[in-house]
Amino acid sequence: MKNMSKRPINHQMFVDKEGYKKGGVEIEMTKPNETQTEKVGGQKRMLPEKKRSAKWY
Repeated sequence: MKNMSKRPINHQMFVDKEGYKKGGVEIEMTKPNETQTEKVGGQKRMLPEKKRSAKWY
């Protein structure tokens, strides 16, 4: 059987001196009571009034 040991990861490179994460990307969340709609792809030959949309909560 193969030796499955991995190199140890130094987590100090991902946190600052106070222990909080550094870097990364801020993610903007939507409000839970609002819905977003987007057009669904792959409906080129459908009639315009029958085109579908997807709802994101």
